[in-house]
Amino acid sequence: ELVDNLEFNTKANKSVLIDTGGKRNENVSFKHNNIAKYKILPSIKKKGITTINYLVITHPHADHMGELIYFLNNINVNNLVLNIESFPLELLKEVTTKCKEKKINILDV
Repeated sequence: ELVDNLEFNTKANKSVLIDTGGKRNENVSFKHNNIAKYKILPSIKKKGITTINYLVITHPHADHMGELIYFLNNINVNNLVLNIESFPLELLKEVTTKCKEKKINILDV
């Protein structure tokens, strides 16, 4: 397992998570590998954070976004920040569908 992410709060008290982690040797897919469930989310929730204001996905590789759908299903996210052009179409469809379902804004950068 590889935890490739960074979480911090801004001076304006906004919670930011950069990448969700995942296994490096996987195809780019949203298989849940327990990294979010057992490592990242407990750490975030222990700090009293119940909403991620900005979830930034740097690029669509499994070790950076493999846990994305799990995050979207298990913690409130206000804004998902990503580069739409860098995503394969099938992955983008899955992400946009989940964001619509959860009423999460997608910010294309």
